[in-house]
Amino acid sequence: MSSLMPGAALQRLRDNDPTLTKVDLTKSSVFSMKVAEYTTSFAEVLKTNTHLKELILANCGIITSGAIEFAEALKVNSTLTRLDLANNRIAGEGAIAIAEALKENSTLLELKLLGQNVKFGENVMSAFVDMFEYNTTLLNIIWRIDSRQSFTINKKLSRNKEIERRILADMDWDDLNPAKRRLASAGCSPQPSRTTSLTPASSAASPAPASAAVSTSAAEAPAVDPNVFELGGVNYKVTPEQKHFFQRWQGKLDYILWNDFTKEAADAFSLVRA
Repeated sequence: MSSLMPGAALQRLRDNDPTLTKVDLTKSSVFSMKVAEYTTSFAEVLKTNTHLKELILANCGIITSGAIEFAEALKVNSTLTRLDLANNRIAGEGAIAIAEALKENSTLLELKLLGQNVKFGENVMSAFVDMFEYNTTLLNIIWRIDSRQSFTINKKLSRNKEIERRILADMDWDDLNPAKRRLASAGCSPQPSRTTSLTPASSAASPAPASAAVSTSAAEAPAVDPNVFELGGVNYKVTPEQKHFFQRWQGKLDYILWNDFTKEAADAFSLVRA
């Protein structure tokens, strides 16, 4: 458990301290005494902090409204990989808000909702099943559920793990892409399948033409300029697959190893500054 007090942790997060990648406030009496204030503050700081990877707030007295605040933060946060809200007082409405937020989040790998004071109903399970029609990155949900939909949720988690395996192996995963299925259901013609563009330039084939890029619905991903990702303090233009790749490894490496990685990545992938 972290020796940091909630106030001190908040200050370092607001300062975007690159060495603070994990905050564990399990059973923090200080947090619990001002639960509404601290919940709001931690949710807000997640919207701007770019280094925290793990936030553990188990047994802190967080209620449903607090879960909704964290859900709003997850919509914009792009570095947190683990969120632990176990053993709090989060009802179905809060869990549904988190599920909705995860439609827009591509970096959270593990969510822990075990031990809430109420049992999640089928509406919560349905929200998570629907979430997986958009989210391809969440790998684990830790909770205890008794639902006819649990098999479907576990199947979707297994799908995401297979997607991760293929991306890291520089393999195509279009057959698992839910966005492609949504396009087909809407009567649109998906763009031709193609492999990912993660191979370094020294061994890569010629870049695929722009017309071969993955197509998504206008509401989900409107036509915009190329994605931008920061490596070593410099913004580079990247493909969606490259951005996904870098985000994954940023979540797996500690601060020092990540900095070492970025020194070589830009040259290896022949990235262009934004």
